Amino acid sequence: MNNPNLTSSRWSVLTAIGLAVILISIAQLNCASPDSEQTKSIRVGTSLRVFELILNEIIGEPNQVLALVGDNQSPHAFHPKPSDAVRMHQARMVILGAPELDGWVSEMSDLNPIYLADHLSQNDWIYSDEVRNPHFWVDPVIVSKLCEPIANELCKNEPSRCNDFLQNARRFQEKLESLDEKLRAITHDLSGFSVYTTQPFFDYFLRRYRIKSAGSLEPIPGQEPPPSRIVRMLKNELESPSGGIVAQVRLPDITARLFQSESGLPIVYLDPIGDSSTDSYSSLLIQNAHLLSEMLTTAE
Repeated sequence: MNNPNLTSSRWSVLTAIGLAVILISIAQLNCASPDSEQTKSIRVGTSLRVFELILNEIIGEPNQVLALVGDNQSPHAFHPKPSDAVRMHQARMVILGAPELDGWVSEMSDLNPIYLADHLSQNDWIYSDEVRNPHFWVDPVIVSKLCEPIANELCKNEPSRCNDFLQNARRFQEKLESLDEKLRAITHDLSGFSVYTTQPFFDYFLRRYRIKSAGSLEPIPGQEPPPSRIVRMLKNELESPSGGIVAQVRLPDITARLFQSESGLPIVYLDPIGDSSTDSYSSLLIQNAHLLSEMLTTAE
């Protein structure tokens, strides 16, 4: 006959072992969660990979910036998930590009971000269809102007590292000066060319390196324009031939391909944002510059 006390003891031991296994499993899952560990250590939340690359230069440490918009996503069509909201609220501070670009912030009403656009002068801006063009970061000279303001914002949040941030900002400005020289060399023979863009995402680069914008096919990114706009631009192309069409990789290219088929122009796809494989701000712009140069010089 079984001893009831012994049976009860066995069940107690088995229950304790089972609970221990469950707790260990939960702990292992928590440790394996990349978001939980990454979020605890991040200094800054931002939207785009390109902003992450810029901020990393000034912070001077890896894995300190979280960019929400993932590879193959467009900020114009981005909507944060609940988990994104949690991660952004756990960041020590949030630095974004511009309200015109990061409209998804309205879905996080208490986020209170710092906008890089607030540190631009009136002369820095380009207006597209009477609206501020928020893609200013493709001009390294403008980014250089933002380095000190970014460092100052970081200093407010972490005064003990202020000198580091300011020194890193100056070093990054030196890199940007060198980058500007390289881009001028790459685009030296492109001055005088004109290009159509699918959206005005590369206008700041074009202005800096004296390449004319013949106009943007889509006034609203990702939305097909009215037929009258395309007809007008095709007429302009007949009167003043351009060098090609510049499209961006993250948005539908229906309009670009339509315009290409009617005009016979070459098309190049550029990435103004970068992705997880992009290792630096400089490499992002240099790659785009080479692609643009290749299209225009080949077309010539």
